[in-house]
Formats: sequence, structure tokens, C-alpha cells
Amino acid sequence: MIRHVKCLQIDEDQLRILLTHAEQALWDPKLQSISFGLLKTIVKKKLTLEELPQVMMRLAELSIKSDAIPVRVQSRKVRRLHCK
Repeated sequence: MIRHVKCLQIDEDQLRILLTHAEQALWDPKLQSISFGLLKTIVKKKLTLEELPQVMMRLAELSIKSDAIPVRVQSRKVRRLHCK
């Protein structure tokens, strides 16, 4: 929903909740695809929050340490989007 709506205003508390859920979902293999989609949307919409760099560091860690190749690839894609 966030990805497709152009005039959506998300306040800091709502973004913090979304980011917290996305971060927690990163460690659950069943929810990782949702988490990566949400993080990509947050980064593409250039939504900022002081916790975002910490989440990106955890993604960097995941992109190296994960046993699953798709998880490493998705982690790197989100990180690349964030660094642009």
C-alpha cells in the first residue's frame, strides 16, 4: 500500500513502528520477503528516521552472514538503494 500511494503522509511514530516490524521480520524466514519489500519502499520514498542506519547495518551483516543466498541478494539490493 505504501509503495503505490503517492500522497500518503507517514509521521515519525508510524514510520518507527513500520521499521521495527520490518527489522523483526528480517529474522523470520517466513516474513523476510515482506520485510525486504517494506524496507525497499521506505528507502525508495526517502523516508528517514534515526534508526534507519542501524537497520541498514543489520542488513549489511545479513548480506554477509546469511546462509540463504536469496536473503543475501535482497539485503544487498536494499543496501544499494539506500546508498544511492
